[in-house]
Amino acid sequence: MWRLLVVPVAAVVLLMSLLLVFYEGRYVGQVEVPQTADIRLPSFVVAEFAEAVEQRWGTFLVDVAHGNDFEEPELGVLLARVADRGYKIDYLGERDHRWPLRPEERLAQLEEKLRFADVLAVALPVTPYSPAEVQLIKTFVNKGGRLLLVGDPTRRHAINSLATAFGILFEDDYLYNVVEHESNYQNIFLTVFRQHPITEDLKKVVFYAASSIEVTGGGLIFTDLNTFSSTVEGRGSFITLAETPTGVVAISDLTFMTEPYNSAWSNDQLVSNIADYLTLGQRSFHLSDFPHFFGQKVDVVAGQDSLLGSATEVRNLLLETGREAELQREEDFSQDTVFLDLFGSERVDHYLAEGHIRIKAEIETPFAPPLPIKNSYLLYLHQAPGRWVLILLGDSPETVRNAVAWLRSGDFRGDLVSDNAALYHLPGSPAG
Repeated sequence: MWRLLVVPVAAVVLLMSLLLVFYEGRYVGQVEVPQTADIRLPSFVVAEFAEAVEQRWGTFLVDVAHGNDFEEPELGVLLARVADRGYKIDYLGERDHRWPLRPEERLAQLEEKLRFADVLAVALPVTPYSPAEVQLIKTFVNKGGRLLLVGDPTRRHAINSLATAFGILFEDDYLYNVVEHESNYQNIFLTVFRQHPITEDLKKVVFYAASSIEVTGGGLIFTDLNTFSSTVEGRGSFITLAETPTGVVAISDLTFMTEPYNSAWSNDQLVSNIADYLTLGQRSFHLSDFPHFFGQKVDVVAGQDSLLGSATEVRNLLLETGREAELQREEDFSQDTVFLDLFGSERVDHYLAEGHIRIKAEIETPFAPPLPIKNSYLLYLHQAPGRWVLILLGDSPETVRNAVAWLRSGDFRGDLVSDNAALYHLPGSPAG
């Protein structure tokens, strides 16, 4: 058996001999110590920001009725700035997106809510806008309403179904800069600004996922010459934020206004500038927009003691809209006013004359055939310097009560004879 152990033992002896001859100690490789000065850390710079805001009155309407691909907190910074300025936030559709409206319901709600809105914000709609919806929004913008359009190349959207109606096209691309960026080549720095209230006090902005915008003459924020498009060639610079002469603002990135990215560089300043611009618009109003043309405080004046009950109904209607409404005996010419009276009252003749409305034996207007005074009532909206006056007239206290119910129900909109006047004559009464 001892012979069986000879070969293994000889192998071990040979191996140990080779180690003694050739081993020179443990190998230590040459490791280069990195120079920390050469490491380029992410360049996220948090800028201190504070602002003093002016209080305004208005409604900021947010579209969530088109399958919009964002979560409500992502608009939280912008909406907080808008609310800080005194604006009410309202929503088109259900805020949780879980119960989409049918097309006809969405159209009806859009028409109704645009009457009360000063601003409409549309971010990343997935459901395209119908031609009827586009027409309603064009009418809203033509009356001075502001429109915010937000795209983002990292998310699905059909923003161009609305944007192209205003001469704006969000390109199907993304912008990148491999020379200078914030930690990622798609996080592009923007330092080229056209002078405008939206770009006031900006030094450097960073967009985190932006596409290019095609618009004629309305660019406000541009890329530098080291920024390129993933699909569009041959341009020296690209537009990332634009504004049209009609008050439409288009932005190709959502992330820059979300937390914590809003605090980078001048992003917070940009968000506040956008909030200022959107809430400083001056909408024009028609009678059909009742009661949104009124400000926060409204006086209700009854020209006759017999109309005090109807005046109280109007005050209650205004209180329901969140306004402060008070009954007054006399008109305050510095205050928004609803004036209730009977035909023939001289207290409102000067307002009616400016609207070319004459009350004699008949109600004469430039907009409709004459109507008899008996069993008729009239609504007329007058814009005076710095105030609105809504005049409600009837031939008796009973018809004035009917006119208040007509106003409350919104049925007066079916009896408009012009943008600022509505007439009604009771069915079955002689029309003269």
